[in-house]
Amino acid sequence: MVSKEFPLEELRQLLKKAQNLDVNCKRFGANVHNYQWNPPASIKEIEAFEQEIGVKLPEEYRDFLLLAGDGGAGPFYGLFSLKEIRGWLDWEIQPQKNPWLYPGLTIPEEEEQDGIPEWEECRRGCIPIGSQGDSYFTYLLVTGPNRGQVVYIEDDLLYLFFPREQGFLAWYTRWLREVAGGYYIFWFATNLDGGEEELRQQYAKAVTKEEKALILSSMKKFPCLSKEFGAWIVTIAQEYVKEPDARLILQFLQKVNPQYKDVFMEQRWESGMYDGIISEVFQSIRLFPENENAILEHWGERILKVLPQVSQKHW
Repeated sequence: MVSKEFPLEELRQLLKKAQNLDVNCKRFGANVHNYQWNPPASIKEIEAFEQEIGVKLPEEYRDFLLLAGDGGAGPFYGLFSLKEIRGWLDWEIQPQKNPWLYPGLTIPEEEEQDGIPEWEECRRGCIPIGSQGDSYFTYLLVTGPNRGQVVYIEDDLLYLFFPREQGFLAWYTRWLREVAGGYYIFWFATNLDGGEEELRQQYAKAVTKEEKALILSSMKKFPCLSKEFGAWIVTIAQEYVKEPDARLILQFLQKVNPQYKDVFMEQRWESGMYDGIISEVFQSIRLFPENENAILEHWGERILKVLPQVSQKHW
């Protein structure tokens, strides 16, 4: 039974916008899927696959295969077809057991991994639905309380991440929206969803430094920033004058107005944040379109004079 609410036309329109915006397929992985879906799978093909793995596929993903395509355009190198999934799926789903993976699970350090089950057991309840490159894959939980949720896994469990989207469709639609919107996409969905104003509101409610850092980092996705953002970033920059690391704030200030960045660095210097300034001078040379000699002439002698007060790692 296919859901009547599946937003096929919306997905088609977003896919077309994404394709038109990236006609040369410059985005990571786009030269593999070319913003094209494979022909849809038939109900017979899907039911045969479900019989093989012993469980019915989550509804949103099943509808995608039936109505949109049997793999193709998607995050990273795209989505696998059912045939490709079969090729990578070399473990049993074990629907009688809950998956070992769940949101919030933390992988212990390498030397403390004695409690981790065998490779196949770690992946029970999951199917691979895409490659992210090297040993990184996108999986979909098909059993258990988090059925339908996407998870990123590195083959040796050196990396594990659950996107915040609660289902396949929200995760996939966000990817289309961000590509069609011309957003800068890093490791897709590891940052926060939402527009500029929405993220500023979240920042105002954030309590911890970690929350604020994630919100600021997520704002790097916007190709253009509003005048309101410029005034806002200048205001909140004062929170970071005495922080050990203010490189992210510097990137935004540079984008708004390089003079704001220069004033902010002088404030940090006056506050004695010498370790941070050394990193930020290096960042200015490496990332910003500025004259290297002019930067070194301005900061070089000042930094040399305070070296006795600087930690060894910054020498």
